[in-house]
Formats: sequence, C-alpha cells, structure tokens
Amino acid sequence: MNVNRMFLLACAVFAVPVSHAQAGFRDGRVGHDRILRYECAGQGQPTVLVEQGMGISLEETFSRDPPVGWAVILPKIAAVTRICVYDRAGLGHSSKLTAPGTSRDAVRDLHDLLGALGIA
Repeated sequence: MNVNRMFLLACAVFAVPVSHAQAGFRDGRVGHDRILRYECAGQGQPTVLVEQGMGISLEETFSRDPPVGWAVILPKIAAVTRICVYDRAGLGHSSKLTAPGTSRDAVRDLHDLLGALGIA
C-alpha cells in the first residue's frame, strides 16, 4: 500500500463524525448566535491553545477507545499548565458554517472564545 493510500485511509477512519457530545466539552458563545465547542484542563500560565486540524472534530478524537491524538496529550500538558482545545465553526458540535468561512472569521471566533474564557 503506498503512502497516499495509507494517508487517505487514515483520514477516512478519523473523519467519522461523533454522534453525541463528549463529557467535559462546553459551549463557548461567539458572535451573536453561534457556539464553539471547547474543553479546558489544568491551571497556570501560559494557557496552551489547540485548534484541531485536518477536518477532524476534537470531540471525535476524544471519543476514541483507546484515546488518540490530543486526547492522549491533553492530560500531560494539563499537569503542567492550563490547556484549552476547541473545534472551530463547522467541526463537530460547534455551530455549522452557513457560508464559506474565511481566515478572518476564524480569528474573530477565536478572539471571542478567548474573551469568553477570560484568556484574552
């Protein structure tokens, strides 16, 4: 099996949407009527911020048994400082995008979320 096929297979396996909200994740209000799903753990400064990539919801990552990805790393970082992970709009149980999102939209959402969490 070549590397490209293995990569596509891995993406297909991890892109299966989670059907229910995961314990520990919360709704963070952004804008006027949208939410971003997030989880924070640990205490201290600086706060480590993780934005999931590759179109995979963090709640999906955290629902795996055995744990994979950030679900494995989060407790280790939380033992040292505060860490927050979130799904940007359009991923998992965060609000769906009603139009194609821009980088500016993603930055505005993150700014709003950080403000709501008292980080920014």
